[in-house]
Amino acid sequence: MLNRWLGIGFLAAAIAAQAACGASQDDASGRASGPGGAPGPMPPSNGDTTAPVHRAGSGTSGFSTGTSAENTGTMTGAGGGKLGPDEGGGRPSEPPPTPPACLEAMDTAAAEAVTTDGDPLTRSFYESADDSNSMGSPTLARELLRAHQSPDPATVRTYEFLNYYRIRHPAAAAGHVAIYADAEVSQKDPSRVSLQIGVRAVDALKVRRPISLTLALDASGSLAGVGIERERALVRALAKKLAKDDVLSVVTWNLEDSVLLSGHRVTGPNDATVLAVAEAIRPQGGSDLHAGLRAAYALAHENFDKTWLNRVMLVSDGGANLGVVDRNVIAVEARDADKEGIYLAGVGLGPALGYADSLMNAVTDAGRGAYVYLDSAGEAAGLFDKRFDEIVGIAARDVQVKLTVPYYFDIPDFFGEAYSTDPVAIDPQHLAPGGEMIFQQVIARCAYGFTDPLVSGDPLHVLVTWDDPLTRQPHTDELTLDLNDLFVGAHAALHKGEAIVGYAEALKLVGEDPPGQLALAHARVLELLASPELAADPELTEIAGLLPNHPLFPAVPK
Repeated sequence: MLNRWLGIGFLAAAIAAQAACGASQDDASGRASGPGGAPGPMPPSNGDTTAPVHRAGSGTSGFSTGTSAENTGTMTGAGGGKLGPDEGGGRPSEPPPTPPACLEAMDTAAAEAVTTDGDPLTRSFYESADDSNSMGSPTLARELLRAHQSPDPATVRTYEFLNYYRIRHPAAAAGHVAIYADAEVSQKDPSRVSLQIGVRAVDALKVRRPISLTLALDASGSLAGVGIERERALVRALAKKLAKDDVLSVVTWNLEDSVLLSGHRVTGPNDATVLAVAEAIRPQGGSDLHAGLRAAYALAHENFDKTWLNRVMLVSDGGANLGVVDRNVIAVEARDADKEGIYLAGVGLGPALGYADSLMNAVTDAGRGAYVYLDSAGEAAGLFDKRFDEIVGIAARDVQVKLTVPYYFDIPDFFGEAYSTDPVAIDPQHLAPGGEMIFQQVIARCAYGFTDPLVSGDPLHVLVTWDDPLTRQPHTDELTLDLNDLFVGAHAALHKGEAIVGYAEALKLVGEDPPGQLALAHARVLELLASPELAADPELTEIAGLLPNHPLFPAVPK
């Protein structure tokens, strides 16, 4: 396997240079071009349900990639528009031959693609970046790196890094999501394009909906020390954010559950009764997660209001087992078809060494809620102060993102959660107030032979369908651009996204030359911090300080 490496402009994953563009069984669906944002004509179904699902970090092929910082482009907001001709670099002087498997894939895609009134043939991909408030992975990695420990690659989920470290696109208008696209052509291989799609929610309302919040607080003996400090800091942070007439219930669990509050109506921020809960938690004994969840959901149902936010928040150091029955109960509660549902958020406490990330990842996948990890008491105060609405709220429910590109493109490298040509294979996700789904990927042409890097006039189209979290009213937003329009102007959003991806991907590469990857990722972040577009960016500054703490750093880039 070839080593993954950073180009001057962005990180590229190279698994097998010049491999086939895609599996021939991929089916292609139609372009969304109907009036009012509605989908355009779709091809008749052939009954094929074999379209593969590509999970995080995987691709249908592997192309060696690099890009040039001189090849500039622009970030384009929702509504888009023509921005000017392509100014990208040219083709290699001696392009490699097109692999036979790639030609076969192109023929298959062309036969299955859609054309209407002479429009170009297109293919569509349905993409997931997980719920926008799933962001526990980067803070778990941060705690380990600060201790000069190597994160377990299995706990590094790149899309959660893109959720936690913000790209900061402008907020959407009320009743919409905003769609942004940014791209660069690789100078080393003009068949490859680094493409970033952003789907941004509205900001949180100044006066949010009331919340009925039920805390299921781990009180087992394993929390003694930093765990209980972080849990108490969490309760204090929540006390600061809860508003008058919010309802709070609290159950602690170890070998048995104990109800500390039931349906307490909050008097306002820093309610003395809520603050007293922090001091009442006493870690002792073992863990009975099942009993804790059962008691928490009973309290949540007692205080349920269909017009409110209704949340259960499971707080644990991960040292418990999640049974199949518990997972099914969580999923049913979150997917109740008749109301918004009781979503379950997970808050991990650590400490990181020995923390079972799999528990919180599992409960939040089932519960459709946020996943955050507190690597310090200060993180509890800062995260819940600045992003409370993002953690507990939902701005757009069941978001589905459909990317349509010319038929001769495939996705060799994808850094979201999953993608497929089959919409049924990709679960819709939720978008939080102030949150954003970032889809980082490489799209690649299957063949050389074009005079220009791309065929002028061929479109990129993003269709986003979503439901109002309260009324369930369906909404549609879309963005259509000429592919060449994406390559002019500045690329701050794309470059920051690529740097975040480079950081996360370098942490995964145990056994694949990680020293070189860590150093290259670090060099790219430093380069961006020295640029006018991202000078002194606080999140990139944090990443630049963390990478040298990895036990395999420093190393000389290869």
